[in-house]
Amino acid sequence: MRAVWLVALCALVAVVNGGCGPSNDCGLADDFDCDGTPDRFDCAPADPAVHERDVDGDLQTPCGGDCDDTDPDRHTLDLDGDGVTTCDEPGDCDDTAPACATDCEDADGDGSAVCAGDCDDADPARSPGADEACDGLDTDCDGVVPTDETTDADGDGYALCADCDDAAVLVHPDAVEVCNAIDDDCDGDVDEGTGAADVDGDGSPSCFDCDDLDPNRYPNAFWTEVDGDGLDANCDGDDAILLSEGWASLGWDSNIRFGSDIELIGDLDGDGRDDLIVTAQDYGSDDGAAIVVSTSVFLTANSYGPDDAGRILRGSSGEGCQTARSLGDLDGDGLDELAVGCRKADLEGDSTAEGRFYLVNGTELQGTGVTDLFFAHYGTIAGSDGARIGEGVVALPDLDNDGKSELAFWSPNGGGARLFASWQLENGGPLSEGEAATVLANSGAVDAADDLLGWPEPDLFYAGDDEWGVLDGGQALVQGNTAPGLFNGDVDTSFGTNCDTPVAVGDVDGQGMGDVVVRCRGLNGGGNSGMLLFGEDLANASSPIPFDGVELQGIPVVLGGAGDLDGDGLGEVLFGSQSARDERGAIYVLPGSAVVASTVVNVPEVAPALIGENANDRVGAHAVIGPDVSGDGVPDLFVVAQQWPAGGVGRGILWVQEGRW
Repeated sequence: MRAVWLVALCALVAVVNGGCGPSNDCGLADDFDCDGTPDRFDCAPADPAVHERDVDGDLQTPCGGDCDDTDPDRHTLDLDGDGVTTCDEPGDCDDTAPACATDCEDADGDGSAVCAGDCDDADPARSPGADEACDGLDTDCDGVVPTDETTDADGDGYALCADCDDAAVLVHPDAVEVCNAIDDDCDGDVDEGTGAADVDGDGSPSCFDCDDLDPNRYPNAFWTEVDGDGLDANCDGDDAILLSEGWASLGWDSNIRFGSDIELIGDLDGDGRDDLIVTAQDYGSDDGAAIVVSTSVFLTANSYGPDDAGRILRGSSGEGCQTARSLGDLDGDGLDELAVGCRKADLEGDSTAEGRFYLVNGTELQGTGVTDLFFAHYGTIAGSDGARIGEGVVALPDLDNDGKSELAFWSPNGGGARLFASWQLENGGPLSEGEAATVLANSGAVDAADDLLGWPEPDLFYAGDDEWGVLDGGQALVQGNTAPGLFNGDVDTSFGTNCDTPVAVGDVDGQGMGDVVVRCRGLNGGGNSGMLLFGEDLANASSPIPFDGVELQGIPVVLGGAGDLDGDGLGEVLFGSQSARDERGAIYVLPGSAVVASTVVNVPEVAPALIGENANDRVGAHAVIGPDVSGDGVPDLFVVAQQWPAGGVGRGILWVQEGRW
């Protein structure tokens, strides 16, 4: 009974003063040195500096060897494994660098010792992790001097990183600023201190402007440079824009007619820009070929050659492969498939060309070197006897709601356009012309634009034998072998004859619906002409749809819509004329503003003209608006001329015109 009473008393004392054992400053009987660690766990119960707590957070306790639990950089962990710890005497002066142990001299005071990688301990601006400076030195001590600090392309004594134009020897930070509309001294200002005036307010100083009293004439003018008006609007000495003075070019070195066709093919090299397919119908004598050209080639302004092209897909003997159309990504691998048309292909060996299309997987378009289409294709579409298919062809947007493109082609011998569905193209066959999902029996050329008939799919425009019409795209692949004609109308004879080629040109008038140009020959007696039909008028019309829109004169070739290049909310249209300027040829960029204000437009009289380099280059057959490679933030124009440079059977060239829109 007495023992129980003593235990209870001791417990009471423990509550009051910390226990029945020896007294201490903290009043805890089980922590003699008051270091927060109970004596039964404390490796040194009489030393308050040694305990099992990690006060400084360095993952080591004093009982575990931490010599200073108030400094996280002092411990015995030896993080760099050099055999010396920060608790040694002398201690490791940099426990993150094995090369540094007891000698960590930092002569320049930049926080990095020589042993820790400081490549210049006399220069505080140079140390590991420092930002590279444009000084020709290895500032960050990684063993590499950046190429922009060692490259001086123009030889003016200033590296690329300091020179605002490393292609101009007279432009550099120490140059004298002169009046030339150029920032000569690379200070971000143009013509400062030269007293340059700009009387007409067109942004070009008088010393650089060929007419400082006319705001429509100044260097690099575009929209006012109309061929044949007698005015050199862009101050280059010619009454037009010269393609040969554009951003870049790629010319061939033998007579292959490089530039028989051109097509955007999607991004093949992973640089985020669409690439190009350029055909050459005389490659290998007359085999023809589709040649991949990466648009990244043109990121630097220059003249390029065959070595800068990519994969070459060559036709078989005498096939004359000359057209190419992107089919989009049919197999889901991120690369577009390609259809290559070869109109001279004699499949039966009877000297009567059937023609055919090769279907090529996007993976075959990567890399370099020459590959035979016969081995590279995964499918074909063969023409019938004498059909010569392979020239008239268009890739159509998704008509059957599977998210993939369709293909339409037509023979120069008639018989109607053939439509092949994406599932047929993906399978590859081999297919024949007769296996088309739909035959538009009375049509010639076809194209597709926005939905006009009230269904979600794009609709088809067809033309042929002076008949034209609109076919519901959603029905096109389910009607079978039928003549078109949900809406159609014969061309009035007062408009002329041979209205046979519809081309979708996008939204020209800014009303939110796609528009169409139907090309004619002899419209109103005006030679090569056509009619621009507005989508909203077609959508609201009843059958037969009147052939009524804006009459366009002087347009041998309708190349397609260019989108809104000048930012006014209206779409531009590309046209071509191979006979312009003594058959130098021309590309015309018709502004939407010129269309919406008129009922009759003579395209060469109002549209800026980009002309070929030589007589008989015959520019104008093919051109596309593509990605920005010149770095000005707007799309660029890619133009081919297969007869360059001397006419006849030429070598061929691709010109890149920067978007001076």
